[in-house]
Amino acid sequence: MDRKKRTIAVLSLLALNPKKRRCWVREIYKNRRLQGASENLIEEMRLSDTESFFNFLRMTPAQFDHLLTLVGPIISKNNTNYRDSIQAKDRLALTLRFLASGDLRVSLSYQFRIGRSTVSRIIRETYDAMPPLKRRYCPPGFSDTLSPNGDTILGLWRQEKCALKTVGRFGSNMHTKSAGQLRENFMQYFCSVGQLEWQDHHVLDAGRAY
Repeated sequence: MDRKKRTIAVLSLLALNPKKRRCWVREIYKNRRLQGASENLIEEMRLSDTESFFNFLRMTPAQFDHLLTLVGPIISKNNTNYRDSIQAKDRLALTLRFLASGDLRVSLSYQFRIGRSTVSRIIRETYDAMPPLKRRYCPPGFSDTLSPNGDTILGLWRQEKCALKTVGRFGSNMHTKSAGQLRENFMQYFCSVGQLEWQDHHVLDAGRAY
């Protein structure tokens, strides 16, 4: 069989057994607008449970909306002829949830119904849009710093007259004095009468490692 006939035979076999093309968008991602965390869970918390909203994204709905007005124009994408783009509010919510919880990207992919590789790209792009805001909202001296001798220098955000003191906080973010005292009592106990033998061995082993 000459080369021409072999080529025709191969093309005929390929035509009879075409490869099944992979879907452009997985079925579980097609219902993102209805079932994704941004359009479903987050909106529900915004309307009926602002405490959970704060716990989920580490900010109030008003703060989220304000941040969205600042970074939304930067992280927004245009729709294509094949599919709609992921909205800026979804991108911001996904990134904030990642920063607040440290969830794996595969977990966020299922929560927000967005592909894993797209989740990674969204986090990177949204995070890259934040630095310009740092100069405005976190000027030098705003956050805590370390002195040359290792002491913590308290930033402006801790001062009583700081504007952020007026921001409402909810749930587990309110550390009471009694909780701090309880933690201190436990520390003193396990460093004295409650100290166990394995603690000394652990410290010695750690010292040898260095």
